[in-house]
Amino acid sequence: MLRKLIKYEWKSTYKVGSLMLITSLVIGLLGAITVRFAFHDDMENELASSVFPILGFFTLLLFFLLLVSIVYGNLIYQGVKFYKSMYCDEGYLSHTLPVTTHQLLLSKIFVSGIWVLLIAVSLFVAGFMFVGSLISASGADMSLWEVIREIFRHLPELKEEFGISITPYVIWFILTVFVGPFISMASLFGAITMGQIVNKHRGLMAFVFYLLYMVVNWICQMITGMPFEYAKYNSLNSGYDDSFFGTFSGANVGKCFTQLAVNFVLAMIMYAIAYHINEKKLNLE
Repeated sequence: MLRKLIKYEWKSTYKVGSLMLITSLVIGLLGAITVRFAFHDDMENELASSVFPILGFFTLLLFFLLLVSIVYGNLIYQGVKFYKSMYCDEGYLSHTLPVTTHQLLLSKIFVSGIWVLLIAVSLFVAGFMFVGSLISASGADMSLWEVIREIFRHLPELKEEFGISITPYVIWFILTVFVGPFISMASLFGAITMGQIVNKHRGLMAFVFYLLYMVVNWICQMITGMPFEYAKYNSLNSGYDDSFFGTFSGANVGKCFTQLAVNFVLAMIMYAIAYHINEKKLNLE
């Protein structure tokens, strides 16, 4: 039954999700094309050489604003979709289906998490096109692909000369990319569910509970990160290392994984709260 729920959720969200995916890629492509013209060296007249850099600046600003709007627009869409399908008129049908509460919640978290992941990948591709075009238009000796190849070629040297290992960060990045979207959705849906325990203004209270969750998350991150910051401080005779290589210290690796673990634990707590409310305290009236 869980598979059927996931299939239904996907059908009900793929139109908006696909539109956001296409939009992000189109924005990246248009941004890359505009940058090539805006920062091209072969300007034929003085007017063009003065206007196009200004246009390039506004293009850069608009590029990031549009991409940020897609990120938050997707979160808002997923939250509203969850609210309507669980706690509005559609919720009556959802809760009468011959499925468990776990299946309902997991199907929605899984599909929404997939969309967050896909849109994140599309934003990465859009950013890659934009930065690549910017490097090319600036007249740099190397393309973006060549820069990336040079970075990976020198990684063994960082390990030998500075004792820096990039492997833990690669593992952390992969976990963050593939687990983070589902953590975010579980936390968001938990906060929306908490808003249903009040009698009035449930949508507003869901937003308030989500803000409270963010505050609690920040406090937990600060508390769990303090030992690692203290370790980094004491590891150097001259005090806190604020250099580039200091960010790759062992303490910083531990801090990254600890923060990910904190997010995961808090998401599980929010999921447990959502499950309990839907099982024991839900009132759709």
